[in-house]
Amino acid sequence: MFLLKLDEVDYRIITTLQNNARASLKHLARKSGVSIPTVRDRIIKLLETGIIKSLTAIVDHNRLSGGLIVFLTLETKLPESKNISELLKNIPEIIEAYTTTGEHDIIMKVFVPDTKALEELINNKINQIPGIEKCKSNFVMGTILEKQATRMSSELGVEITCANCNRLIENEIRIKTMSGNDLFFCSDNCKSIHNE
Repeated sequence: MFLLKLDEVDYRIITTLQNNARASLKHLARKSGVSIPTVRDRIIKLLETGIIKSLTAIVDHNRLSGGLIVFLTLETKLPESKNISELLKNIPEIIEAYTTTGEHDIIMKVFVPDTKALEELINNKINQIPGIEKCKSNFVMGTILEKQATRMSSELGVEITCANCNRLIENEIRIKTMSGNDLFFCSDNCKSIHNE
């Protein structure tokens, strides 16, 4: 796996798509200050390199008439962890899964229709996988915050120059919207003194 440096155009495309995955190429081109073919090429590059995983619909499980969101934590035998991870990928009820440090080896988010389905999932699928020593469940009672967007910054390989002083922004990106376009600044001072 290689790391790809992102520029201001990539940043604008990604942040616009994070807010609205249905944004048109024309809208993306206008927000990014480049042509429609350039936007198309950039999106293809971002998809091919895996920086953008997919442009997809995100289902709000809380709005469905039934179903439970449950976090499962697993303790596993370390030699089996790679095999366990591969087998978990084939269980459709699992909507997210992560290997972690700390008390648990794997944390998963699952969506099931009811407690009976959860019991069947745990007993007949998860606990049948060799190497799983313990499975605990935590029911989601309510969602406090759920974001799909990743905060883009220089630490993540984004190279953006300040609209005021033209220096590379090395820390937090400050944004100011002027005439419908986002401008990027390296400091609050540059942001406040920049004129339209």
